[in-house]
Amino acid sequence: MGKLIFCTGQVTQKPYTFPFSKTKIYSMEELNYYLYNNIYLISEDTFQYSLCDWIENELLLPEVADKIRNLLNRRNHLKDVVVSLLCSADYYTEQQIRELIQVMEQIERMPMIKKRKIKADNYLMYGQYAKASSEYEAIVDAKEAAVFSGVEYGDIYHNLAVAKARTISASEAAKYYLLAYRRNQREESLVQYLYALLLSKNTEEFKAACEEFAISRERQEQLEEDIFVKELAALETADYESIERLSDLKKEGKVAQYYRELKNTIRQYKDTYRKGILS
Repeated sequence: MGKLIFCTGQVTQKPYTFPFSKTKIYSMEELNYYLYNNIYLISEDTFQYSLCDWIENELLLPEVADKIRNLLNRRNHLKDVVVSLLCSADYYTEQQIRELIQVMEQIERMPMIKKRKIKADNYLMYGQYAKASSEYEAIVDAKEAAVFSGVEYGDIYHNLAVAKARTISASEAAKYYLLAYRRNQREESLVQYLYALLLSKNTEEFKAACEEFAISRERQEQLEEDIFVKELAALETADYESIERLSDLKKEGKVAQYYRELKNTIRQYKDTYRKGILS
């Protein structure tokens, strides 16, 4: 799980895999750690009967498994399931569990639209881009979205743009990055908007955007070079390998020479590629 966890109970060779995050766990302590540190990811889908079977058959804890099954059958609050599992091991103190209960109660009191945003963020985090896109679109169209500040609303558009870039196209994503930047004024949204325009070959809109947002000519060239290098990397060309070799200059402290030669090299390759496209 990325962290050394001291286990005093049964450690199994057959892990349980959470269906949403695909995280694998091998012990009750790891289960506790996952729940405690991912409380905003926890939903009804987190707890399935297969988890109860794993606790019973792999961790050899039939009493705990039966207790969780009963809670699921009675459709108890998620808080009850989480607390029951945390209390089945001594990994967290009583005070830590009480503090987590307070966090869960705060989540329960959230407006439904904010809970929906958490769900959308989780979809995005774990690469379920189509579901994330659907959730974000529903959020921005909802009257209840008025609870979000301008910056928060812009951030939702930014995340929607990321999902669109993964599922549709850079051109489609560009529209939402622009909506994001007009609301949140974050540099990241502006940069991604400009990148999206370049990737979609929308030269005229890129020029107009640079003029509107006062992007210097030097900055424009840097953005264009970034995209060109990324495209070469995606193609795994010999050109990209040549650019990579220039990084030795940077490691040697010859930073000015590195950027000068990088710029010249990219310019040469751009000319070569343009000639190839036009021929």
